[in-house]
Amino acid sequence: MLDILFQRLPEVQCIVVVSPTAVSIGMQYLQQSGVLLAQLQHIQWIAVGKTTADCLAEYGIDALIPEVETSVNSAITEADNNPAAMAPTPVN
Repeated sequence: MLDILFQRLPEVQCIVVVSPTAVSIGMQYLQQSGVLLAQLQHIQWIAVGKTTADCLAEYGIDALIPEVETSVNSAITEADNNPAAMAPTPVN
């Protein structure tokens, strides 16, 4: 089943890679499948994190790294945009 999926990779538009381990295992499977990286040049690669992007770069793949939105980031953005919203509420 995995071989069939890897044979279809040239048909996809985007691949999201979530970890350095996923890069390593994915590249091993890619090599075993006989699909060449040259066949995947049209694909937009997205890496979750700089370390993952660095691992992809070792294979000559230039990946986008999206900004990760977290509740901490949201709170900081809210505080920057509206400091009054983050002020403590007085207790009576």
